[in-house]
Amino acid sequence: MSQEPLFQNDNEANNEQDRLLPHNAEDNVNHQKLNHSQYSAKSSEKKESPTPLGTATFIKSLIGTGVLALPYVINAVGIVPAWILLIGIGFLNLYVMQLVNEVANDLGIVKVDFGRLALVLTGKKWFRYFSEANLLVVQLGSVIAAVVFISKYLEVISCALGWSWLCSHYLIQYAVILGFILPASGITDLHYLAIPNVIALGFQLAFFIVFCVTSIQLMATQGVSHGGFKESLHRFDLSELPVAFATILYAYEGVGLMLEVRTSVGGGNKFDMVLFLAFTASMILYSFFGSVGALAYGDNAQSVIFLSMDSTNQLILLVQFGYLLAIIIGAPSILYSASRLIENYKIFNKWIVDKKTGKKSKIKRQLVRLPIVLVICAIAAVIPSFGSFLSLLGGCNFVILCFVLPVVFYYFRFRGDPTRKQKFIVNWIIMGVGIVLGAIAVVQSIADMVEGDNSVAD
Repeated sequence: MSQEPLFQNDNEANNEQDRLLPHNAEDNVNHQKLNHSQYSAKSSEKKESPTPLGTATFIKSLIGTGVLALPYVINAVGIVPAWILLIGIGFLNLYVMQLVNEVANDLGIVKVDFGRLALVLTGKKWFRYFSEANLLVVQLGSVIAAVVFISKYLEVISCALGWSWLCSHYLIQYAVILGFILPASGITDLHYLAIPNVIALGFQLAFFIVFCVTSIQLMATQGVSHGGFKESLHRFDLSELPVAFATILYAYEGVGLMLEVRTSVGGGNKFDMVLFLAFTASMILYSFFGSVGALAYGDNAQSVIFLSMDSTNQLILLVQFGYLLAIIIGAPSILYSASRLIENYKIFNKWIVDKKTGKKSKIKRQLVRLPIVLVICAIAAVIPSFGSFLSLLGGCNFVILCFVLPVVFYYFRFRGDPTRKQKFIVNWIIMGVGIVLGAIAVVQSIADMVEGDNSVAD
């Protein structure tokens, strides 16, 4: 499938790359042209979100289904190694996203996506398409994981509650999921997703509070798993390290939306604050939530952690369904950049854009987005394991988007600056370690899926 090219050839792309280099005052005019140019045709007037709403949107994009696999992963690899991974990966994600923000700030760009940034920096269209392909897989894969999680949970809980109309009726289950996701996917401006994301975040925080309280109560009555807290601290299995790395990397799943959020808050220092607040909050939440769950449930922790909890408790069921609703509300935000990218494919763009007004037809945009959601549900229906799929996605595409592209972007932008050599070395080391661990995780997760992963009850 071909895309509408930004430039006719690589020479033109190289000229554009040179044009963006800050050589003189004329570049300010060029930067303004780039800021106001449309990577897609206008559909509505875009509004800038204040920093608190931008932060809430980004935190919501970080906190999805990946966090729910943390008790299972922490129990598998060990608490101390997991703490190191949670804090280390959190800071590394913050660091590499700051690299991308620094590059975009230095170029003077407010509105940009990974593909355009790749093309402007390298002048290579193949690298643009490579970047966009990884972004698509990450964003679509995140929503696929969310649908897999919801479907696995609905299957077990509907049978446990005696809902015969839903138990083992997979088509009805996916029809229910589609009934919620499709209307939410109709929003086409990230600014208008901010308030729904705040509401969804409230549902998620309610679940986290109930989960932590019930887990602490469970430890008070039945004791800490594996013989006590001290014993748990000394327990670890480094063979699980690659999969734990990939799953925890996936838990910080907001990287695909970062440039969209950056645009929504106006970029620059405001986005640096959004990044810092979002990752600080998520690191604290992930560490506490995952550790409490691992200590309380031990080997009974499942990657769909809902299935480890008491399904007869009405409060627990209520907050679990609230979390499912939050996942559904958050799906349009995750799909946002992917949907815009697909809409810009030449085959769709010519059909969507009204030639007279130069704006996108809202109805036609929905007709493009509807099949995307249908394909996502179709793929989710054949995914055998939630946990292994998270590891596969995290080890492959999240590694590329988090640890490869930002390092390459930074290098191409600042390679002529001799004062940054030490930072280049640090960046390459980060990228190398990420690639090695990600590759091991991919192999291990594929093997688990082929052999049959029992981490999720079917």
